Amino acid sequence: DGKPVPNLGPADFLVQEDRVTREVLTVGPANDPMQIALLVDNSQASDPFIRDYREALPAFINEMMAASGPRNEMALIMLADRPTIFTQYTTERAAVLKGVERIFAMPGSATYLLDGLIETSRGITKRNSPRPVIVAVTSEGPELSDRYYQQVMEPVKESAAAVNILVIGRPINQEHDRAVVLDRATKETGGRWDTLLISTALTDKMKEIAQ
Repeated sequence: DGKPVPNLGPADFLVQEDRVTREVLTVGPANDPMQIALLVDNSQASDPFIRDYREALPAFINEMMAASGPRNEMALIMLADRPTIFTQYTTERAAVLKGVERIFAMPGSATYLLDGLIETSRGITKRNSPRPVIVAVTSEGPELSDRYYQQVMEPVKESAAAVNILVIGRPINQEHDRAVVLDRATKETGGRWDTLLISTALTDKMKEIAQ
């Protein structure tokens, strides 16, 4: 149901290596700080969602960068026309929230989600991030990244980031490579792919992803 499952032990997991079942000795939650790249589609197609962005993104940021939690880092990256860093990786929550205040839909633009995933993944690899996470919020608008899905999957896997993608809007984008990336980049990295038909549900979904 989208919520974390507590109190799991060794008996709840099956680990196989070369088809041989391995013994699981201990199980515990990962508590090390995360390095989170928050990718946001600010293309023209996102214009109806901007108001909901301003509520949902701070809710996610506040959850992930709470003063009582681990010192997670976060960067804010826009996807219209070309991937653009709004806020560099920082542990300062106020700096990321300030970046959200600068988000507006860019008239006449399309989104570059696939390019954003490639550049962000390469950046994570260069930084040697120990626990990287990518969270992308995108619309069903036009995708202008001229990339095959293989070109995206290679740097994504090399980065070892858990990729989470949330798509807003009724499914209209039938671009093949984008569809493959949405499926494989999330499934093969331990992330999740969510689709919302209406943006008013964005805040609750972002809180769920944070949990």
